[in-house]
Amino acid sequence: MIEETALSRLPGYELYKEGIDAIRAGDFHSAPALLVSMATSRLTRAGLPIPRFAHSGSAHLEFYALLANRYSNAHSKYNASLQRLDKFCRAVERLHPT
Repeated sequence: MIEETALSRLPGYELYKEGIDAIRAGDFHSAPALLVSMATSRLTRAGLPIPRFAHSGSAHLEFYALLANRYSNAHSKYNASLQRLDKFCRAVERLHPT
């Protein structure tokens, strides 16, 4: 398992941390929780524990809909968030190669 201090130095850690905190709080439909749910398989393969939760539907579509309701540039926000999450996933995968 990767230590929290090592994780906290990685780019995009804040997205992961906010998502995990939201999931633990039962806020499964928040933007951070939806982002983490999109990367659950990848993150668990890399050794990060993700709390189990039931999510119905597509996290990608739900995340985009949240952004579209808040921002006029939802597409840009969506892409930027996914790129930041991907950077975090790649960094974690380097720390814990499978």
